[in-house]
Amino acid sequence: MPALLKLAMILALVLLAVVVAVKAAQLLLYVGLLVLAGSGVAFFLRRSRVTR
Repeated sequence: MPALLKLAMILALVLLAVVVAVKAAQLLLYVGLLVLAGSGVAFFLRRSRVTR
């Protein structure tokens, strides 16, 4: 019985780790997209200001 409990605990830890990893990846992707969008907007603004 304790072996089964240990297995269940390991499974729960793995599941938790996977969930945390997925959330972290989503956050990184979101932050990366925000940074890309921000830099793109800044670049276009700077370029339009230079041409004018």
